[in-house]
Amino acid sequence: MRLYRVLITILLINVSSLMWQEQTPQNKVEINPVPIELIIGNNSSMYQMSFYKKIPSASAFAFTNIINYEVDYQPNNPASYMIQSVVLYELIKKFEIGIGATLTANGGFNPIITLSFFHASKSIRLSIQPSYELHKQGNGEIFSFFEWHPLNNRSLHPYFRLQALTSFRESHQFSYHFWRLGVKYQIYHFGPALNVKHFGQNFRTEINVGVFFKVNI
Repeated sequence: MRLYRVLITILLINVSSLMWQEQTPQNKVEINPVPIELIIGNNSSMYQMSFYKKIPSASAFAFTNIINYEVDYQPNNPASYMIQSVVLYELIKKFEIGIGATLTANGGFNPIITLSFFHASKSIRLSIQPSYELHKQGNGEIFSFFEWHPLNNRSLHPYFRLQALTSFRESHQFSYHFWRLGVKYQIYHFGPALNVKHFGQNFRTEINVGVFFKVNI
């Protein structure tokens, strides 16, 4: 039943995000789209959706959400997931503080506070977000994201993305870095993908190599 609740939560967040995006007056020149990605690798398959949007009725506030859902090919390994939603308030241009929550397969539900830097243009998207879980045994985390594609008159563009996270308490708990290097055609992106994860103090490593397909809604 817990897995069903997670899947329903993911579906509701996706539907609400897409509805919000369609109501954006400047949708034709949207520089903060809703990217939905699927990676098929040699060890697992992963779905990811990320979302950043200014709240129309309060320009100083924004809402951000990221979802990861990964299915391991080994039948004895359960699916893993992470859902994070944060309401942000802009202190100064590009810098925001926020409060929200994270739901993970292993760590359960945890309220968090964040400090975020976010920059978006037609060719670059950059985000850096340190956060802290609001409980006695809470972890600190640093999430970062960089995406680039050039602007030119060609129909195909090179595409690059790096997404990374480090989670720590008194020592390293978990970290990952996801690499994408491919081609962009209109709202579609595809190419080779590399996901690397590190676990615990001894940095036990898992590597997943495959291909990705991403669409910006």
